[in-house]
Amino acid sequence: MKYLKYIILAIICFSIGYYSAPKIFGARTFTYDYYNVENGGYVASSTSNAAVTLPFSIFDGNNYIDYTPNIDTTLTLPASSTMSTLIPDVGDNRTYLIRNASSTAVATITLAEGTGNDLQILEATGADLVVEGLDVAELKMIRKNDTNILYLFKEYTEQ
Repeated sequence: MKYLKYIILAIICFSIGYYSAPKIFGARTFTYDYYNVENGGYVASSTSNAAVTLPFSIFDGNNYIDYTPNIDTTLTLPASSTMSTLIPDVGDNRTYLIRNASSTAVATITLAEGTGNDLQILEATGADLVVEGLDVAELKMIRKNDTNILYLFKEYTEQ
């Protein structure tokens, strides 16, 4: 399944005449694996709670998440077992953008590990897991060889 996107690209290129190649005859079945292809998808959510565990549905089919905290909020990532259908195999990965949709920097989002997660941040002076109002965090999720999930966190700030 890892090479499916290259096969599909080759088929498209051959069918529009970009490359000359022999025609493919006979019935063929091509499957589209939804979870190995990064597509767009958007979800918005908000909370007035100080601590929230993010549900699977926030991540399923979305890669851009607008989250509006009404107070400083800690968002705990789902347990690795919960995310097993999104990235089932070792090395599988997905990238998400989480935007603090609060119009002020007063209400912040702090990301926290869930069970079976390893949350890491770029080493830098003053680096933290806090996303200020209107800032965006990039969160890359990678399935590890011990069934846990490695999350790589980067923050982008409003200018």
